[in-house]
Amino acid sequence: MSEGDTHRDCKGCGTSIPLSEPILVKFQRCYYCGQHHPFGNIWMNRTAPALIVVAIGLIALWWAQLAS
Repeated sequence: MSEGDTHRDCKGCGTSIPLSEPILVKFQRCYYCGQHHPFGNIWMNRTAPALIVVAIGLIALWWAQLAS
C-alpha cells in the first residue's frame, strides 16, 4: 500500500479501506465485515438525484393538470 493511496469508509462497519484493497477490487466486498459494495451502489448514487427531480417534475405537471 502506497502513501498516496486513497481510502473510503465502508457503509457497513465504518472501516477506512484503501481503494486498491485486493478483496475490494476483485469481489467488491469489505475485507473486514463482508459488506457487498461497501461504498454504495455507484449506479444508484449517480442516478437517484436525477430520478427524484424527474418524479417531482411529473408530480408538478400532474398537479397543474388538476388545477386547470
